[in-house]
Amino acid sequence: MFATNEVKFQTSFQYHLWSSPFIYFGYSQKTFWDVWDLRNSFPVTEIDFRPEGFLEWRFTNPNVEYLRAGYEHESNGKHAPEWRAWDLVFAEVRTRPVLGLVDVRVRAWYPLYTPPENRDITDYLGYSELGIRISKPEMLEDLAIGVTLKKGTTGGLRNGSVELNLFCPLEFWNSERPSGFWPQVHIQFWSGVGERLLNYNMPTRSLRIGLHFAV
Repeated sequence: MFATNEVKFQTSFQYHLWSSPFIYFGYSQKTFWDVWDLRNSFPVTEIDFRPEGFLEWRFTNPNVEYLRAGYEHESNGKHAPEWRAWDLVFAEVRTRPVLGLVDVRVRAWYPLYTPPENRDITDYLGYSELGIRISKPEMLEDLAIGVTLKKGTTGGLRNGSVELNLFCPLEFWNSERPSGFWPQVHIQFWSGVGERLLNYNMPTRSLRIGLHFAV
């Protein structure tokens, strides 16, 4: 396993297309930028694109918040032999916060197509992930801590990953929240395989500190 020192940008959004049932279009993009590589003019080493469409059902059940089912494509936009991509169908369920603090998210998928360049991707990324989030403690409103776990189908714990995220509003020490748009400090720790598509089978480890903007 090696440590990566690249800057990471991620942009994500969801657009509500239709109601009853709720139909959404979503898009995420991860960009990795080697700002320390002065000799090669700070290259952008990889951009991963992930559009998706899904249905969402919301419940009055006190334990379940929503169920989603949809289709997703993910690709790094490169040409062979560096092309990595897959198309999959997925289902996702999220619980309502237990005691107002902890919620659990389970996402499962099944690949419909994988090119020869990453035919074995499920050996490393598996067929599901588990997310646990702790948010809004009484003493630090809007502080959130989340962990996402994945496990490949082979290789034991070596083919898996853990992602830890800490979100802390800049004004958490102030009793009066400023109006309008306000960023959060975002601390992210990653360890395992699959953070990026190009080297999905190569374990990496990173610790990043930045800003998170949510609308």
